[in-house]
Amino acid sequence: MPKAVAADYQSTVKKPDDFDAFWNGVQQQATAIPLEPEMIPDPVRTSKEVEVFQVFYSSLEHVRIAAWYCRPTRRTEQIPAVLLLPGYQADPPVPKEWALKGYGALSVAPRGKLRSNRQFNPGYPNLLTYNIVDRHMYAYRGFYVDS
Repeated sequence: MPKAVAADYQSTVKKPDDFDAFWNGVQQQATAIPLEPEMIPDPVRTSKEVEVFQVFYSSLEHVRIAAWYCRPTRRTEQIPAVLLLPGYQADPPVPKEWALKGYGALSVAPRGKLRSNRQFNPGYPNLLTYNIVDRHMYAYRGFYVDS
């Protein structure tokens, strides 16, 4: 029997005709909202090796999103960066281990996650299905943009 390769696996699901137009519209809505970023030092979590900051920014529908940003205390002017996103049941960790490896690391808590649920909180386990029947109000529409 011949060995299967990735090209042999094809999805039968077709992208909706208006898929690109929908997401382009969402992107336009998001870019019209000023980020209003805040980066607040967190001296309690900061160590000799790692600087820790609480980060906040505005996203779709002006929802304030929280994140953790960590960077090495000793660094050159430019460092590599990594973006960390939580799984469905997890809240984003303070990414100190990445900073210890020499990275600037942003760990985002999209809407509905514990640190970003002041303005939008469908409650657990509703985040995945909240307004799923309306693509203009579906929770993950905003969640994707927050990320």
